[in-house]
Amino acid sequence: MMLERETDSQKRWIKDVRRKNRMPVQIMVAEAFLVVMVALYILKMGLLASVIFEGTDASQSMLMSVLYTILMLTAMSAIMGLSSRRASSWRKVMRNCLTFTLMSFVSAFVYSSDSITHVVDTNPFLTLIVLALVMAMMLYSDSVKRFYTPSMMEVKPVRDWAKYIFVGSLYGDEYRVVRGS
Repeated sequence: MMLERETDSQKRWIKDVRRKNRMPVQIMVAEAFLVVMVALYILKMGLLASVIFEGTDASQSMLMSVLYTILMLTAMSAIMGLSSRRASSWRKVMRNCLTFTLMSFVSAFVYSSDSITHVVDTNPFLTLIVLALVMAMMLYSDSVKRFYTPSMMEVKPVRDWAKYIFVGSLYGDEYRVVRGS
């Protein structure tokens, strides 16, 4: 039994399907920034662990360690969901960008201890600029919104996506997966 060779039209169709389902470059950029976030959280937790083992300022260090663990887990969850094509994964990325920026400002201006974790702090203004660009890229890119839009649905306008970062659902009652019996 011989296998049939693919025709040119089949090859073209396969190439079109792969191109259509490919993850946009903007999402890969966001993924890289999420990896950097996770790495910084891990570094901060390691430095906090050294402070805790020394016994100085252990209660505050434990609290910050728990906070960084939660933030790291949410960032890792966002990384793992990026390729899922679910809008909730897009929302996780946007929320992580906001919380990382907020934590950068809190660490720089509010949480003013002499902790060793300030060694790995990022410049809050530079962080704001970079993550605002990442968020704008994720919010305004048609290819990103199309990637996270369910099949046979229209891409919602930017204001709906921006609102979805904080509340509500993007394709709530309009879109349901129905399984046959």
